[in-house]
Amino acid sequence: MRARPPFWHPGLPALVLLLSALCTAPPALAAELLTRIKAAFLFNVAKFVEWPDPGSSLDICVLSDADFTRTAAKELAEKSVGNRPVVLREIEPGQTQNCAMVYFGADLEPQAIAETLSQIQGRAVLSVGDSPELMELGGIMRLRQENGKLRFQVAMAPLEASGLRFSSKLLRLADVVPDGTP
Repeated sequence: MRARPPFWHPGLPALVLLLSALCTAPPALAAELLTRIKAAFLFNVAKFVEWPDPGSSLDICVLSDADFTRTAAKELAEKSVGNRPVVLREIEPGQTQNCAMVYFGADLEPQAIAETLSQIQGRAVLSVGDSPELMELGGIMRLRQENGKLRFQVAMAPLEASGLRFSSKLLRLADVVPDGTP
């Protein structure tokens, strides 16, 4: 029996199928599949973060359109990270109380991103989003599509300032940028 590579995960074949479907799906279906992939990505990233506050739930707060929130909530229903249930909730800019992670949708204005990032700066909150401005404004992780694949960048300076720690396995998969400038 051949050994599996160290990055193998049982969900990897399903993710490959989803990405393949994304490339050939009609636009509305492709948008929903991309949202489901991003929601699964957020969940999987959460498993590779050392969270300093072992609160009762892991709150993923979303600043995006209602369609993203609705689809992501379905995808993450009844999921847990360790013994912490994942709670996905939509927030307005600046409403970050009890958030472990804040997802910034691509449709946000830079002002809304900056306002929210200023509230979570120096706190153990993971900021993740699609906007190129996110990292320029001090965000930690940016998602981007490259050659039909979902890739991510990690800004080390904001990560270190947050007090969060990423698994080395997660960092090996990332495009690491020292100061947050993509």
